[in-house]
Amino acid sequence: MKQVKFIFIIIIINFSWSIGLKSLLFPVDAISMASSNAGIAQSESVKINPAIILSQKSNSLSVSLNKWLGDIKGNSLSHYWRDKYVYINSYQVDGIELWGTSPQDEAIGDFSVRWLCIAYGQGFKVNDNLHLGLESKGIYSRLYTQTTKGILGNIGLIYKYNEKYKLGLTAKNFGYLDSELNEDYPLEFGLGFGWNLSQKICLKLDVVENNSTDMVLRSSVDAILNFFTFTAGMSHYDSNQYFSGGIKLDYRHWSIRYGILSQEVQALGTPYSIQLTLNY
Repeated sequence: MKQVKFIFIIIIINFSWSIGLKSLLFPVDAISMASSNAGIAQSESVKINPAIILSQKSNSLSVSLNKWLGDIKGNSLSHYWRDKYVYINSYQVDGIELWGTSPQDEAIGDFSVRWLCIAYGQGFKVNDNLHLGLESKGIYSRLYTQTTKGILGNIGLIYKYNEKYKLGLTAKNFGYLDSELNEDYPLEFGLGFGWNLSQKICLKLDVVENNSTDMVLRSSVDAILNFFTFTAGMSHYDSNQYFSGGIKLDYRHWSIRYGILSQEVQALGTPYSIQLTLNY
């Protein structure tokens, strides 16, 4: 099984972009997963737009259990308080067998694969209708002896036209990156539109473009029914379409959310995320 995971890792790092997987989500929480990462103008996740921190109704602490392609799993921990936030995302696979170049009966050792992101962000209220968010994040990944290290920044804006309409802008991944793995965190720009059709239904439309792929279109809709919130999302990249969905249950100060992504390469598995949040 470890050898299978290693094969998936190699495919993902070196070849996945050529088969359209670059538009897939790397699940960091169930909010992003369920919505296909749509919500630049309106969301509950600062990982989509750092300016969202000023729209939070309370402080919160969240933990997410995430599964990516090839049964690769990770965790995420985030804390929102007032106009600030921190989060930590990690993925790893341990105990991958290392074999030599000549035939042999046993592996000569083992190694691990790790990916880590630590971020801090803060929101600034320009005026009642315009919010600004800034985020800095440290990136570290390792595959055998090769590593990637970097410090990147994200910036986001949200303009509230009225109670029904919001507009969002993001610029992501500008900064310094030193990679021995040929990993790429391309500079990315996003434009988002949020439309509250009612107090119970919200529609989100995003357009995202960077310097290494064609334009990505993302959309999602949230529908609230009593204690439940249902989410459906879609992303479109080149000739590829991916669909996502999720459900959230609110109970007193707690909420639990599940997000899942359907993608065309079934052999790579189905990404999903489970998120537990305490609001205080």
